[in-house]
Amino acid sequence: MERHQNGCMEGCQLFGKTLSGKVALITGSSKGIGKAIATQLAKEGATIILHYFMDELSTLKLKKDLQKEYDVSVYAVQANLAYENEIKKLFIDITNFTNKIDIFINNAASGVHKKLENMRLKDWDWTMNVNSKAPFLCIQKVVPLMKNGGYIINISSMGGQRYIPEYGAVGSSKSVIETLTRYFAIELADRNIIVNTVIGGVVQTDALKSFPSGVQILKDGSERTPAGRLVKAEDIADTVFFLVSGKADMIRGQQIIVDGGYSIL
Repeated sequence: MERHQNGCMEGCQLFGKTLSGKVALITGSSKGIGKAIATQLAKEGATIILHYFMDELSTLKLKKDLQKEYDVSVYAVQANLAYENEIKKLFIDITNFTNKIDIFINNAASGVHKKLENMRLKDWDWTMNVNSKAPFLCIQKVVPLMKNGGYIINISSMGGQRYIPEYGAVGSSKSVIETLTRYFAIELADRNIIVNTVIGGVVQTDALKSFPSGVQILKDGSERTPAGRLVKAEDIADTVFFLVSGKADMIRGQQIIVDGGYSIL
């Protein structure tokens, strides 16, 4: 456990912080939506576990920044979530410094952007392993650590519900995680584990720039979103915080769309 400047150990209560004493694990948290969620939860007093795959420098900088800004305990753990053995190791590493998790954010994502007719099987498998299989396995691992209940939030995208060019593999994987949300919400309800999905619309992050049609998606989003602007990563983080704040516990198994009204056009 880490001791802070105020003498407080991990898990102690910090006056005025909604998530004081809570431990939150966020996968894919070195940048973008994951970083925004980690920052919001740290701001509210949670102990933060940052997961990353390759971007160690960004993760360690975020760890340092969150510790300094919000005076919370922050840990960093590395794993390639495409492989089951690495997921097992991830949770072994986590139990070296905490015996509980109260909030789990399934945010890590990857994928190959091609038309389905041109998709190689290994690219399909990679996308499904990271975006569908890994969240499933991680939830199985995290549930025993939620001894007093908790929150699981799966992050998805509009590609699971509507067509996006060259997004077939990723979109299919996101449909899986949305279905997992509904089933886990029912199966874990008796343990007071609350499961929901947050679906981002056209979110202004670097990830979107890597899409073959990313520039056009950003342009369309800017012009068509009724709210008058693109969704920011912080908008997703605010919604996640609401769902794990204790003020939304009767929202279960749902897909919360955060898109400024884009999807209803």
